[in-house]
Amino acid sequence: MTKNVGGPDRESAYGNCENVASGDGGDEALQRPRRPNADTISYVRSLPLDAENINDENTLMAAKTAIYEIRHETASLAGDELGARCLETMARITVPRSDRASRILLTGLQGYHLHLATHRYGSHVVQTILQLCNQAAGSQEKDEDDDDDEEDNEEELAPLSDLILGVARELTPYATQLAVHVCGSHVLRTLLCVLGGVEVVQPPHQKSANQRGRDKPKKKKKKKVDPVSEAQAGGAVQLEMRHMVSPRIDPQSNDAWKDALHLLASELTLANEMKSNKANAPGELQQLACHPGAGPLLMVLIRVLTLVDQTDGNNDKVKDTKCVDAIADHRLGIHKPEPLYEVGSEADAVVKRILCWQTNTNEQPFASDVIFGLSGESRGSHVLETILRTCPDPFYGSLLDCGGFLDPKSFSDYVEHDVSNFVIQTLLATARNQEQAEALMVHCIEPLIASGYVLDKSNRRGGVLWRATELAAKFRVRQEALLNSIRSGYGALQKDQSTATEQDDSKDDGEKKKKIRTKKKAVLVDMKDCIPMLLDVKLPAKDGDRLGLDVLGARTVHHLLRFNPTRICEGTLQGITSNLSQEQLEGIAKDGLGSRCIMDAILDGPTKDAAFSAAVEQLMERLSGRWVGLSVDRVGHHTVKKLFRALNGFEHKATFTAELANGVNRLGGNAMGRTIMEACAVKEFLEGEQVWKTALSKLEEKENWLDDIVNSGNKEQAGGVKKRKRKRKKNNDESKVLSSEQHDSDDDENGIQKESTSSNVESVMNTLTMPAVPLKKIRTHSE
Repeated sequence: MTKNVGGPDRESAYGNCENVASGDGGDEALQRPRRPNADTISYVRSLPLDAENINDENTLMAAKTAIYEIRHETASLAGDELGARCLETMARITVPRSDRASRILLTGLQGYHLHLATHRYGSHVVQTILQLCNQAAGSQEKDEDDDDDEEDNEEELAPLSDLILGVARELTPYATQLAVHVCGSHVLRTLLCVLGGVEVVQPPHQKSANQRGRDKPKKKKKKKVDPVSEAQAGGAVQLEMRHMVSPRIDPQSNDAWKDALHLLASELTLANEMKSNKANAPGELQQLACHPGAGPLLMVLIRVLTLVDQTDGNNDKVKDTKCVDAIADHRLGIHKPEPLYEVGSEADAVVKRILCWQTNTNEQPFASDVIFGLSGESRGSHVLETILRTCPDPFYGSLLDCGGFLDPKSFSDYVEHDVSNFVIQTLLATARNQEQAEALMVHCIEPLIASGYVLDKSNRRGGVLWRATELAAKFRVRQEALLNSIRSGYGALQKDQSTATEQDDSKDDGEKKKKIRTKKKAVLVDMKDCIPMLLDVKLPAKDGDRLGLDVLGARTVHHLLRFNPTRICEGTLQGITSNLSQEQLEGIAKDGLGSRCIMDAILDGPTKDAAFSAAVEQLMERLSGRWVGLSVDRVGHHTVKKLFRALNGFEHKATFTAELANGVNRLGGNAMGRTIMEACAVKEFLEGEQVWKTALSKLEEKENWLDDIVNSGNKEQAGGVKKRKRKRKKNNDESKVLSSEQHDSDDDENGIQKESTSSNVESVMNTLTMPAVPLKKIRTHSE
């Protein structure tokens, strides 16, 4: 019996298939290639292929020759574990540098893409080849060595763009079935990125994982992960994409590519069924949004369509987006803001289909239920967060009203749910204007914080507090009210704990429990006492262990130190410098997260201000005797550098440098210590006061010069550079008189200032115990 194979356009004697397995283990006679020849597998395994050394000409020639030799068995090798691994290695070596190799590989897989997309090994091969087809390493070769006599008899290969469009034609009719397949959904994600001309940017703090299969070490059996910790990672939600400029293919200038992307998007979002359903009621599309495979696929679709709409006809729109100049910091949880799609674009249509949004009416009979339902599903909440990050400002305001995010009761329901509270965190991180921020703070956030529910560690809602402080610091709204809410919340927690203790005591004594109907006034805990509870610092039990620190609490404290005016930061600063022990402060300075969130927030702040200046001096005193150890630490030496710059006056800097000078031999023992010696001019300090002051002035001039260059570059990128006004030339007589008067006045002021500063430095240097180390010995040791 003859069957149609792998798609409607190709037939084969190996059997054919009209539908695809939906991930339940069923196999309905998919178009399969024959098993690979054992000699072919031995041949490809014996090749000297090194994916890390792709610039080696011998490796490149061997891979290109092998691809031509196995061109008739490419699909068979893709279905074998060892053959698939060798094919991926050859693709990484040849495809970026040879257009003909790309075409040979895709031609060998033609007609089998449907089967390979659902295969555990073949799907990786298809993904790798598609990802690499748009890349080109260096200049394009002409592949002169491919034009030999053996290839002259072969039929002409199709262009690369036609082959990729052929992949789309094979997979698009089965898009909804592949979307729920564990392997097929990944292939569709890659195909969407290729058709849209974009690529996924891997975060710099994550390592790349090119190798698959048994090359990875065996993993231990994973413990059951609760939905809170899984969603807290946020890896599937925050996905950065960028346009990929390829010399081979330009999807924006090819109408066939746009049509293929539009057709695939329509199949994934069931556009044809939605047209027939005039009521636009929830159905299969919302189930796909909550599926583990189809949900992330829809997220990729929204982002790809957003980027495509931005470059369609106007490439300057990409340069105008605010995500170009955004500073991302993964330790602080700050990500680059994503580009927003336009109203009426294809991405807008996809989003409205997912939410069952009625366009030409103000009434939304289904959208509010869909939003509430998606927020409670682990994958559906990711889709909803993607919509919040990418939707335009007018639609964002409509989502706030329709989803009930501004209603205190509904907002409380969102926060108390184990999954939907992460939607609230994204909502707070993506608020668009000050009016929305103030409405969220007044009606929704402050009552929950003041009740103590968000502050209770057992409820695991620290992310809501972190995003609330970030929102208040960003828009400068309700900052003092938020601090009072935090104080009231910890007071409510202490009151509940004391009440529970009294009830336990009464039970032990055999007394009857009495209900207290009178409401007691909320106790306001001092802000400096709240900081240790937020940070929850736990010292390591033994050497080599890491410091225990509440991540969300540390990020919250970072944003609390960004409140303005700085007088409201005094309690937070005192809680860090006074209520934490020396061991805790030292551990925070040596920890990457603690140093970035807490120490940098103090030392990079307005240190000329009285509150921050006093905190810097107190921090120097509290860690006295530990600065040499911090100077030779991989993380701690950054705090030492910043503290020295933040100190005001030569007297404090001299005291600090003197402590470093006592450990000069230890500082010269590693690279971090030598950096501190240079940044704090420790050698010059040992040579004398005047030499040290001269070195400091040179370092300050150098830093100011670098800051001016950086600031001017940022202004030029922002387009806010103003031309300097040309100074009016003065007559010779006027200039001489003015210069002489200015010189005399400067001399008088400098003389008074030098006398005061030099007397302070002399008094400090005379009272300090200087190490009796000869200068020659220091220089030879450092060298």
